[in-house]
Amino acid sequence: MPILVGLFVVVIAGAIVAGLVAGGVLPPSSKASASPSSAVAASGSPTSSESASPEVSPTLAPTPALAFAAAGSMVQPRANATATLLQDGRVLMAGGWVADKKATNTAELYDPKTGKFTATGSMHSTRVYQDATLLTDGRVLITGGSNGKSLLNMAEVYDPKTGRFAVTGAMKTARMQHTSTLLADGRVLVAGGYNKGQHVATAELYDPKTGKFAATGLLTGGRGGAVAALLSTGKVIIAGGDNNEVALATAELYDPHTGKFTKTGSMSEARQYSVGVAVSHGRFLIAGGDDTRLNSLDSAELYDPATGKFVSAGQMTSPRSDAVMVILKNGSVLVAGGVTSGTALDSTELFNPTTSTFTATVSLLEARYGEMAVVLNDGRVLVAGGWSETDTVLKSAEIYG
Repeated sequence: MPILVGLFVVVIAGAIVAGLVAGGVLPPSSKASASPSSAVAASGSPTSSESASPEVSPTLAPTPALAFAAAGSMVQPRANATATLLQDGRVLMAGGWVADKKATNTAELYDPKTGKFTATGSMHSTRVYQDATLLTDGRVLITGGSNGKSLLNMAEVYDPKTGRFAVTGAMKTARMQHTSTLLADGRVLVAGGYNKGQHVATAELYDPKTGKFAATGLLTGGRGGAVAALLSTGKVIIAGGDNNEVALATAELYDPHTGKFTKTGSMSEARQYSVGVAVSHGRFLIAGGDDTRLNSLDSAELYDPATGKFVSAGQMTSPRSDAVMVILKNGSVLVAGGVTSGTALDSTELFNPTTSTFTATVSLLEARYGEMAVVLNDGRVLVAGGWSETDTVLKSAEIYG
C-alpha cells in the first residue's frame, strides 16, 4: 500500500519501509509514509510550523453538525506534500508524490475567497518527505526531503509576495522525515530524521535573519517520523517516531535557551507516524500511529509539561495511522482519514480536551490517507489530496465547516 507522508496544524505522518536504500526513497508500494511533521504536523505542517498551545475556556463551545463539501480540484494530484497557511489566508501546497514512483517540485495556492487552486512558482528541487515552516515574516521555509534518488540538505524559502522559491543556506545534515518547529524567537528547530540508512540524532537551527543553519544539541537518540510541537513553556516536545524500524515510546524536550535536549516522561505505547497537536492549558495531544509491527493504534495520550508525564486521553473511534489532525477554533481537535489494516478511511472524529473523549463525526467525501489538512482563517478546514482506497494519488479537495 502507498507511502504517506503531518496556526495549530500538524501534518501527518506514515511509516518508513524496511530496507530503505541509504540516500534514497521508496515510492508508494508498501507500508510506509512520511511526515511532516506536521505536525503536525503533522509535522508534518505540517503541515507547517507547530505553535504554542491556545488557552481556551474549560468548557468548549458546542460544535454544530457540520459536513464535508467538495472544494474543487488541485492543479495536480499530490500526496505527502506540505500544506502551509499563509498570513494572507491562502494555503501553499508544495512537492509530494504526484503519481506512483513520481515526485514533483511544483507548488500551488488555494484561495478561500475564490475557492480555487492556482499554480505558483516551483521549488528548485523535486521533494517528498520534506517539511515546511511558516516564518514570522510570512515566508515559508522548506527543508530536506528526497528528490527520489538522494536525500537533500538544500533548503529553500517561498515568498508569497513574489510567488517564487529561493535557495537559502544548506542544512548541516541531509534528512527526511524530520521535524521542523518555529521557536518563539523566530528561529526554526530542525531535528532528527532519516539519513544514510539510519535515523539521526542531529539537530540544527535556521535563522531567517542570516539565512543560515547552525548545529545545536543532539537528540537523546536517533528518531524519525516523530511528532513535535512548541509548548507554552517555549520548549519543544518531540515524541515517538522510530529508530531503525523500532517504534519509540520516548519523548524529549528541547530548550532554546540552553540548546539542549533532555528526556521527559515516556508514553504508555510506542508509536511511530502518529499525529499530534498542542491543546488547551499547555498540554500536548498525540494519537494513533503504528506500533513496531505496523499495527495501527487507536490510543491517545496527553502530555502535561507541569508534571512531565503522559496520561491516557482515551481511545479514538477507529485505529488509524497516516491521518491528519488539526485544532479547531473552539479548541476541539479534528482527526480525519488515515489507514488501518490496509484500508483507507473516510471516517473522522472530534476530540474534546476538557473531557478527553473522542466522538465520531461526519465522514469525508473520499477515503484518503497521506492527505494535507489546514484550518483556514474563517475556521473551516481544507482537506486535500492523499492516497485513495485504490492507491492512486488524489486531486480532489473538500472543506469541513
